[in-house]
Amino acid sequence: LYKFFVLNFIQTIKAHFVIYPIPLSINYFWNIGFIVFICIVVQIITGIILTLFYSVDNNYHSIIYILREVYNGYIIKYMHNNTPTFIFLFMFLHMARSLYYNISTFNILTWYNGIILLSLVSVISYLGYVLAWGQISYWGATVILNLLHPVLVYLISGNYYITVICLRRFFIFHFILPFILLIFFIVHVYYLHDLGSSNTVSLTSPLLVNMTLFIIVKDIHIVINYLSVIFNFYDSFLLSHPDNLIYPDPLKTPIHIVPEFYFLAYYTLLKVIPSKNIGFMAMILVFLMFIMLGDIYITPLTI
Repeated sequence: LYKFFVLNFIQTIKAHFVIYPIPLSINYFWNIGFIVFICIVVQIITGIILTLFYSVDNNYHSIIYILREVYNGYIIKYMHNNTPTFIFLFMFLHMARSLYYNISTFNILTWYNGIILLSLVSVISYLGYVLAWGQISYWGATVILNLLHPVLVYLISGNYYITVICLRRFFIFHFILPFILLIFFIVHVYYLHDLGSSNTVSLTSPLLVNMTLFIIVKDIHIVINYLSVIFNFYDSFLLSHPDNLIYPDPLKTPIHIVPEFYFLAYYTLLKVIPSKNIGFMAMILVFLMFIMLGDIYITPLTI
């Protein structure tokens, strides 16, 4: 029985990563999904390391402790802080490539699963942004929770405003959801390999090559370039708002609440729509719009 599972696992790896047929005409846009996976793995590894030193009851001071006292803690902290920016950037590029080449209509289940991945990543990023427990994090969490009914706010946060009880619950979900995200990522790859990869010429191509030594080399090359870029930001707070290093003050509202760029569109909807309920519905409609884009055939531009 042991040999059966080992041989079955080896054959599965060989079928999906060694001799898996890939169209010959694909370009570097088909490597973006692999970069997103590497970014998520980096987030999980750095998050587990930060969990060893993070204290929910003493959240703000534990972050300062990680930055100043933990050996190379500032590297792990800023990598965990800056990598979500690259995750959303590459996810948006991944979706744009799918829409441009009409891949969403070719493999609709992969597109739907990708929208679930986007929503999960958004929730995980929001929970982690609150755990930073700075001035912007506190008021950003207050804005989002105030969109809900007071009864729901009490059930979610344990109080009628953001407290340590709320952070404990956010921390639990922020730790568990990334592993659920990996499950949906496996399902995403399963749907992709079920029908096969598309390409730039047509949806199906007779010109196929093995994945090993063709795509893997491209993946390694682009991952090295990605790591060389992200390590330039490993000790930088340039990708976040500096006011988030200020201890949260419930009696002092920031002059400008500036979220991360991947939340800026949702926050803009809340600002331009007077009714918070309609603004919250507009945020939900954004994800529904992404789902509907999977059923729309877009004619790609040709040169």
